[in-house]
Amino acid sequence: MGTDRALYRLHYAPQTGWGTWKRLGGILTAPPVLAPLAGGSLDALGVGTDRALYRLHYAPQTGWGTWKRLGGILTAPPAVTTKAS
Repeated sequence: MGTDRALYRLHYAPQTGWGTWKRLGGILTAPPVLAPLAGGSLDALGVGTDRALYRLHYAPQTGWGTWKRLGGILTAPPAVTTKAS
């Protein structure tokens, strides 16, 4: 999360090293949490300025999507866990 409260990512590739910071957007009130998903996908979950839960999805085939409002009124940052296989 940057000083502008947006989410940023930094990519590393063994062949080329570290890339440059890329702004993924959003206006978050606390650092987001990341949830790993099957197939290399992941979700970033965060609380927006309206206290609703927001999700940003990443899929290896398509890259980062756009922030989606999931709703609710959160009083604390979200937490995630993974399902045992």
